[in-house]
Amino acid sequence: MYGCLTLESPEDMIIILQLVHIFLLMVGPTLCLCPNQCACNAVSGFVNCREKGFTNVPGGMGADVDYINLGNNNLTRITTQSFERFRRLHYLTLDRNHISDIAELAFENMRELRVLNLQWNSLTFLRKGVFRGLINLQDLRLSYNSLRKLGFLNEEDLYSLQTLYLDRNNISTLNSLTFAHLHSLKFVHLEYNKLSAMEDGIFSGSLDVEHVLLTGNRITKMSPSSFKDLRTLRSLNLDVNQLSSVKFETFRNIKSRYTNLYLDSNPWHCDCDLQRTFNKIHLTKNLHIVRYEELACHKPGEVRNVTLKALGTNFCVAETVTILVITITVVVAVVAAVVTTERNRRQRMQNSPHIASI
Repeated sequence: MYGCLTLESPEDMIIILQLVHIFLLMVGPTLCLCPNQCACNAVSGFVNCREKGFTNVPGGMGADVDYINLGNNNLTRITTQSFERFRRLHYLTLDRNHISDIAELAFENMRELRVLNLQWNSLTFLRKGVFRGLINLQDLRLSYNSLRKLGFLNEEDLYSLQTLYLDRNNISTLNSLTFAHLHSLKFVHLEYNKLSAMEDGIFSGSLDVEHVLLTGNRITKMSPSSFKDLRTLRSLNLDVNQLSSVKFETFRNIKSRYTNLYLDSNPWHCDCDLQRTFNKIHLTKNLHIVRYEELACHKPGEVRNVTLKALGTNFCVAETVTILVITITVVVAVVAAVVTTERNRRQRMQNSPHIASI
C-alpha cells in the first residue's frame, strides 16, 4: 500500500532497528540531558532553571538547547566558559540575578542568539567587546541596572539589533558614537535615566529607528540635529522631562512620514516663541503632538497650570501689545529727555550774554 513500509524479511527489521539505535545514540543523550532541579522539554529545547538558587551556570545541559532560562538565581558573574558550548542557543534569560561582571567575549560563540535578557542585575559597567560575536542578536535587555556609560554598544557585530532596553539605569550622556553601528535599530528604551541634553547626530547610525522613548529624564535642551534625517520615526516620547522651551527645527528635521510627539509634564515657559513653535508643529503634516490639550504652562506665574490650548492667540497678542506699550513708553521718555535737554540748553544761552554772542 502506498505510504507504508513493507518488510520483506527479518533482516529488514534488523537493519531498521539498527538505524533507530544509531539515531538514538546520536540525539538521545542531548535531548535527555537536564540539570538537577531544572525542567526540560526535549521537543522545544527549553531548559527552565529559573529560581533554583544557582550561583553558577549548572552543568548537564545539551549543547544544542534552544532556550535557557536562568532568571531569578544568584549568579554574580559571567565568564568566557559560562556559555561557550551553546552555539545553537536562541534565547538566554539571566534577569533578576546579582550579575555585576561579564567577561569580554563572554558570548562570542553564540552567533545564533536572538534574545539576551540581563534586566534587574547589578551591572554598573560593561567592557567593550562584551557582545562581540552576537551577529544575529535582535533583542537586548539591560533595564534596571546601574549602567552609566554605553561605550560597549559601539560594536560592529550588533548590526542585527532591533530592540534595545536601557531604561532605568544611570545614563547621563549620549553621543554620535553610541548607536553608530546599530543600523537595524527600531525600538530604543531610555526612560528614567539621567539624560540632560540631546546632542547632535545621536541617531546618525540608526536612521530607521521607529520608536525613541525618553520619558522621565532631565532633558532641558535639544540640538536641532538631535533627530535629524530619521526616516521612519513613528513616536518620540519626551514626557516628564525638564523642557521649558524647544526649537521648531528640532522636530522639523525629522524626515519620517508621520511622527507622534509626546511632550506632556514638562515645565513649559509660555511665551510667544513657544506658542509660535507649537503653531508651526500643528501646521506641519508629518508631526502630531499627542495630548496637546493637556500641555500646561509652568511659567510665568500668572498662567501657571493654564493649558497652551486655553491661552490661544490672545496670549501672543497681549504680549505683543505689552511690548509695544513698553517700546512707545521708552520712545516717549527718550523724546521728552531730548526736548528737555534742548530747552535747558537754549535757556542757558539766553541767560548768558557771553554764550549768546559767540
